[in-house]
Formats: sequence, C-alpha cells, structure tokens
Amino acid sequence: MSKTATVSMDDLLESSDIKQLKTGDMVEGTVLSVRKHEVWVDLGPNGVGVVMQREIHGGQPIEVGQQITTSIVDPEMEDGIALLSMKRVEKDRGWDELQRAFDAQEIIEISPYDANRGGLLVE
Repeated sequence: MSKTATVSMDDLLESSDIKQLKTGDMVEGTVLSVRKHEVWVDLGPNGVGVVMQREIHGGQPIEVGQQITTSIVDPEMEDGIALLSMKRVEKDRGWDELQRAFDAQEIIEISPYDANRGGLLVE
C-alpha cells in the first residue's frame, strides 16, 4: 500500500522560484502587442499583464519586442491578467532620485508646472 502526500497549491508556489506578484512591485516584461488603448506585456513565468493607455508615461513610443519596466497595480484581475502601470515606475524612480539627492545634501533646481492650495506641482 502506498502513501500519498497531500500538497496544496500554496505549498507548490512557495517551493518554486517564481516570485508572486504584489501590488507596487516593479517588474520587467516584453511587449507582446501594442493596441490603441492598451499594451500587452509578457511577464515570463508570472503570465501576462496589460498597461492601459492612461498609464503610459508621456506618450513614449512602445514597440513589440521592447523590454519595459512596469509597476503592478493589480496582480490578478478577474481574468488572471495583471494590471500594470508605467507612470508609477517613473514616479517611484523620481522619489528615489530625490531621496538620493536629499541624503547627499545636493541642491537641485526645479521648475514648477502648476500651483494649487497645497503648494507647487513639479515633475
């Protein structure tokens, strides 16, 4: 008589080298398809993700086969696709650069593009 071990999907995922996607993670992927309102990205073993047009920073040109860095907005929507953002990556990189300059006590020059009751808006 043989014994069979019960293994859960969580156990299998924990034992694999595949990193589970979490909101806010930055991931690299290859552009699969560029459509009018979305860009589809191959995330390798983590599946496929989509970047909606409003989440592409500055209207930068994107081509099929291009490597891009994105941020996870939703790791798994209803259809199993990850929702991605390129704007968040740029914002995160900007904050990292500001933190580096602050830590080094560097003086930087900026030009605000707008103002509101809370202060000046810069990019």
